[in-house]
Amino acid sequence: MNFTMKNFIGLMAISIVIVYRVSSFAIQLHWEIPKNERLEIVRTASVKYFMDSNFVKNYVERNIVNLTSYDRETDGSRVKGDFTVYQKDEEKDVFKKLEEYFSDFKILTNGKFIVDRKYFMPNVRHIPAFPAKDISKGGQWQEEGEISFNNFPAPFTIKFPVNYKLTGIKAINGTEVAVIDYSFLISKFFKDKYTPGMPLKIAGRNTGTLLWDIHNNRPHLMDDDYSIQFIFPDKGNSLFSAEFKMNIATRFTMYRKTDDEEKKKAIKEIEDTLPKGGGISVDDDKRGIVLRLGEVLFDFDSYRLKPHSVKSLDEAAKIISEKYSDREILVEGHTDNIGSSDYNQRLSESRAHSVAKYLKEKGLGDKLSYRGYGKERPLFDNSTPEGRSKNRRVEIIIKMK
Repeated sequence: MNFTMKNFIGLMAISIVIVYRVSSFAIQLHWEIPKNERLEIVRTASVKYFMDSNFVKNYVERNIVNLTSYDRETDGSRVKGDFTVYQKDEEKDVFKKLEEYFSDFKILTNGKFIVDRKYFMPNVRHIPAFPAKDISKGGQWQEEGEISFNNFPAPFTIKFPVNYKLTGIKAINGTEVAVIDYSFLISKFFKDKYTPGMPLKIAGRNTGTLLWDIHNNRPHLMDDDYSIQFIFPDKGNSLFSAEFKMNIATRFTMYRKTDDEEKKKAIKEIEDTLPKGGGISVDDDKRGIVLRLGEVLFDFDSYRLKPHSVKSLDEAAKIISEKYSDREILVEGHTDNIGSSDYNQRLSESRAHSVAKYLKEKGLGDKLSYRGYGKERPLFDNSTPEGRSKNRRVEIIIKMK
């Protein structure tokens, strides 16, 4: 059974107002994402997986969450969100994109989320949440959090108290940040009639520290020590357990919305930089700027890059590294409709992986991932040789939405 960190991710975007007093300080905490701005939340977990307390493997999982505010109301902000899960087994490899969720919901100023039941993401809600009063150094409070699980036969939600403590304010690289420690325990017994595939018990714990940039009124970073254990029935009356222990590092970046003129200017700059006739075209879609690579980089039925055909890819890597090093980079593989679905899926994934690894070796940023889509997403008519040729492609997306 496959569990992912998506069951444990909390989303946050907090502004802080600080009132200094003569001998102490007090702060009022509330959530806010400026309208037409996007908060990117990158959470990277080093995971240790155990079965019946026996170590099985290490792997790295990443969640990238984008929250874009499109409306402000007196009691909160309306946001559109996308939530993506990535994983890799080796540090030297590239993250593979596994799952993606979309949502449209409201964040109240106290940190509570109002989410329609049809949306799975965000699945960890109300963390952090704040009292409607000033908080002094050493001040403690408790609010409710919840986690939703959708990777079992019957989806369910667990609610639990979260304990917070404001430990102080300190300077980091010349910037004042507020420091908040928090912790929670998870405990759930399934007492009703047992459903095959469901756990009998879930137990977990989390301790974390959250820092906020006071001057810019936004999250600075977050570090967590997290573990969760699932108990299942085995044959007869025996039980077995699956446990995940992880250290999670979360980093935040705020982006303002890129307008059409800025995107057109960026596309022209990239087009002028790439070698003419090098097999790469530049376009845009709702996610950002798209660099499309044709089959010229690969031999027939192969995912290995041709050594003499990567000059254009080198130039693409150079301009991305110089101009867009802070952006998320997605590498996607696509095929025509000739051949089986399984074959096309494997080939598209292998080609995307080859390009992503090459880009990583050229020094592209850490927010780089790949995924193959096989024949699912044609751009041209697959009934013609020309259309099929154009559909056999790898795309590099510079996320700029």
